[in-house]
Amino acid sequence: MTQRDVKKELAKAQAELAQARKDRDDAVECSVDLAERLLAVSRESSGLLHHVNALTNANEAQERQINQLQSSLGAFRDRFKARVSEMNMEARFWGISISELLKA
Repeated sequence: MTQRDVKKELAKAQAELAQARKDRDDAVECSVDLAERLLAVSRESSGLLHHVNALTNANEAQERQINQLQSSLGAFRDRFKARVSEMNMEARFWGISISELLKA
């Protein structure tokens, strides 16, 4: 091998080394970009999860309120029916016709 051949091989190896360094730098830059995107997606997902939890809690609170209102309404309806029945018995006792009272 001549000195000229050695210089050629050295130049070729240096070009390959430069390309490998460039490829490595590109890969590092791409990795950093992907890491930043992953962090942004992670933050967004965390925010969405917090929002979903808040909506779930609000929904559960509304369901409890609805159940309480239904229970209260049922109790009111039962008391109302009992009072109407009681008033009918009183009206019959006194000889009053409820239908006549409603017509007036």
